[in-house]
Amino acid sequence: MRWITLIAAALIVIAMASHADAPRSVRIAYTVRPGGNLGPGEIWTMNPNGSDRTFVTSGYDPTWSPDGKRIAFTDGVFPNTAVYVVDSNGKNRDVLFNLQGYETNLVWSPDGTKIVLEYYPPVDVPFGETRPCEIYVVVVATGQYVSLVGTPAGLYRHPMWSPDGTRIAFAAGFPDDRIWTMDAYDGGNRVMLFDGLRRYDRPTWSPDRRHIACVSYDADTRRGEVLVVDVTGTGVPWLLFDSEHLINEPAWSPNGKQIAYVELHQIPAPMLPKYIVVYDLNSGRTTRITDDGWSRSPAWFDPDPFPLGAEDRRLVTWGEMKSP
Repeated sequence: MRWITLIAAALIVIAMASHADAPRSVRIAYTVRPGGNLGPGEIWTMNPNGSDRTFVTSGYDPTWSPDGKRIAFTDGVFPNTAVYVVDSNGKNRDVLFNLQGYETNLVWSPDGTKIVLEYYPPVDVPFGETRPCEIYVVVVATGQYVSLVGTPAGLYRHPMWSPDGTRIAFAAGFPDDRIWTMDAYDGGNRVMLFDGLRRYDRPTWSPDRRHIACVSYDADTRRGEVLVVDVTGTGVPWLLFDSEHLINEPAWSPNGKQIAYVELHQIPAPMLPKYIVVYDLNSGRTTRITDDGWSRSPAWFDPDPFPLGAEDRRLVTWGEMKSP
C-alpha cells in the first residue's frame, strides 16, 4: 500500500486554530439540496428535535470534527468537487484538499487526523455502465492519501469509522451490496457481515462498537428496513425497525439512544422527497424533524458522547507515511 501526497491542497488549513466554539448541546448537521442529488446544496445544523435550524455554508455531505469546532464537507459540481472545512458557525471556510475527482460521503476519524471518503476518479464511463468508486483515507494535516479498496477500481462505498478508529465499515458491489469491515490502516482483515438475497447498504456503527446497522428493502412487504448485526460477522441480523417508505443514510447517535435517517417518499416521482427522521431505540417511536422535502446526510455531534472504556480508546498506529 502506497501513500500519495497531494500537491495542490491547502494543507495549512487544518493546522489553523478554529475560532468557533463547539456546540454545548447535541446538534445534527445535514444537507438541503433543492435541486436534487446533483444540484447545489446547503449545510445546516439543528437540534435533534428539528428546532433551532441554522445555516452554515453552501455544500453537502457534512461531517463534524471530533471536537465539534469544525465541519468538513464537499462542494462543487459532479464530477469535479473538493473537500472544504468551515468553522461550525459558518466562518473561515477554505479548501481542505482536492483529489481531482468526485469526493462524497466523507467521515472524520475519531482522533481528528484523517478523513475517509468515497472517491470517484475522473474517468469516462460508457452509457449504462457503473462508474467505479474507491475508498480513500486522507491525512488532513499533510494531504497524503491511500486507497484502502479499489485496485483495480470497483464499487466500494459509504465508509464509516468504528468509534475507536481501528476499523472501517463499507458497502461493496452493486446492485447486490454487501456490508464489510476492514482494518483502517491498510484495508486488510476484511469481514463480510451481511449476505443474502437482497441489497444491504449504508453501514453505521453503534457507539459501543459492538454492532453495525444498515439499510435494506423487503421486496415482499415493500418496506424499508434497518437491520443490525454483530461486528464479528457471527449471528443472524435482526430487524431493528422498518417503514412504509425507503430508508437511507442511517446515523447512530453518539450516546447510542437514537438513529437519525433519511426517509424517501416515492410519490411524487421522480423527485423522491427526502425527510430526516429520528428513531428512538428505547421507545421505538419515530419523529420526522425536517419538512422541506430536500433534507439528507444527517451527522451527529454530541459534547458528551457514549463513554468508551480504556480499552476502546486505542488510536491506529499509521506507521511511516510515504510519498511518490
